[in-house]
Amino acid sequence: MSRANRPPSFAAALFVLVAIAACNDDPPPTGAAPVDVIVPSPSPTPAPTAPPVPTPTPCTTGTCEAPTTNAAPPETVEVRLYWVRIPGGNEIASNCTERDPIPVGYTFAVDLTARDANGKPTNGRGDIQWNYGGSEWMVQTATGHTFQPKHTVLGVGDFQVQAVLDGVASPWLHLTFTNDAASTPCGQP
Repeated sequence: MSRANRPPSFAAALFVLVAIAACNDDPPPTGAAPVDVIVPSPSPTPAPTAPPVPTPTPCTTGTCEAPTTNAAPPETVEVRLYWVRIPGGNEIASNCTERDPIPVGYTFAVDLTARDANGKPTNGRGDIQWNYGGSEWMVQTATGHTFQPKHTVLGVGDFQVQAVLDGVASPWLHLTFTNDAASTPCGQP
C-alpha cells in the first residue's frame, strides 16, 4: 500500500497519541523533583571610586626628616644621639643631649649622617659597620633603620658608638648611662 493509499485511521491515531502525551497531567515519575528556574536579577554597576590615599603619619616627636636619595661616596661621617625614649610609651626626653646621662631602662637611637664632597647628605654605596666601645652588655640593640639603630640601656657606665660607611669612619660618640633618672634631663619628658 502506498502512502497516499493509507487509511486515514493511521494519521488520526498518530495525532491522538501526540495529543494525549502533551496533555498528560500525571505527576512526574517517583524520584524526580520539579526544577525551579532561577533567573538572576541584574546587580547595579558600582560607581567607580578613587583608591584611598594613605594618610601620612604625622611627625609628633620632632624627629622626622625628608629621606636622603643621594648615593655619592661620603667624605665625612658623623654619629649623634637622635632621641631618648622614656620607658612605657613613646614619649621623648625633649631636653636630653649627648652630654647628659641616659637612665637604665630607657631606649635611645643614634643617627648616622654622611656627607658627600659637596657637603650634601648621602647614603653612600656600601653597608654601615657599627662599632661599640665599653661593655656591649650595657645595651640591647633592637631593629630599626640601618642609619638609626635603637638601643635599650641595661647597665650603668660609659659607652661609645662609631659608624663606618664606605671606609669613612665617624668620630666616637661618648655616652654615659645612669641608674638615677631624676638627676638627668634624659630622664624627664
